[in-house]
Amino acid sequence: MADQLKIVRRHGFTVVPSLVLQDPRLNLAAKGLFCLLNSLPDGWHFSVAGLAAYAGGQHGTGRSAITAGLKKLEEAGYMLREQRHDEEGHFAGNTWVLYDESVSPLADFPSTENPSAENLQQVNIINNNKPPKAPQGGRGGGRSKRRTTPKPAPDWKPERFAGLWEVYPHERRGNRQAAIAAWDKLHPSDELIAELGKCFRLLMASEQWQAGVGIPNLSTWLNPANERWRDAYNLLDARPVPRRAAEEGFVWR
Repeated sequence: MADQLKIVRRHGFTVVPSLVLQDPRLNLAAKGLFCLLNSLPDGWHFSVAGLAAYAGGQHGTGRSAITAGLKKLEEAGYMLREQRHDEEGHFAGNTWVLYDESVSPLADFPSTENPSAENLQQVNIINNNKPPKAPQGGRGGGRSKRRTTPKPAPDWKPERFAGLWEVYPHERRGNRQAAIAAWDKLHPSDELIAELGKCFRLLMASEQWQAGVGIPNLSTWLNPANERWRDAYNLLDARPVPRRAAEEGFVWR
């Protein structure tokens, strides 16, 4: 006779998706950590020390074990770190987003720990590529046209745009400034970024994109008036998800 498991619930309980518990990429410790995180209230002040205290701080549940479990969850796409910035653009901490399915946002839109370094590099590239200033006077009467200063990075979630720019097919990225403007105009929420990531992976795996056919410039792909990322639904002959649902927190459950 086989042994059986019986569960007696007398208090509040936490629903854990089977996809997580059955994911072979996660070890038992990471799955247990997911269960603990899923039981915490939304807006909980996140810290490794706090998680270790919740877990008992013993029997392999110290800070190093918590950190290792968080890394596993990030690599598998169940947890995402979003950087927050104050009004002056300074780093103001991370928001840890827990998903009940693997959205793998890190593979497509990495959230860098130090986006300012990337921004500085882009500024240097832009400055080095600036054309020389036209001499004053002459036929132009000393008047020059007003030039718009190129932006090294978007105002909204620059580290996520940097990740997308890096993985988008290089020969089809198009103008970087136009892509930055489209990203800022789209102003994607975490949920929409997750949807963008899924659509991007589907498109990259499609026969059309593999053959280099039908790949729009990144600015066109991100344009909220076109929503070209939804081409992925047409490839799969699937029903598109309403835009409003994505903005209100729909995460492809």
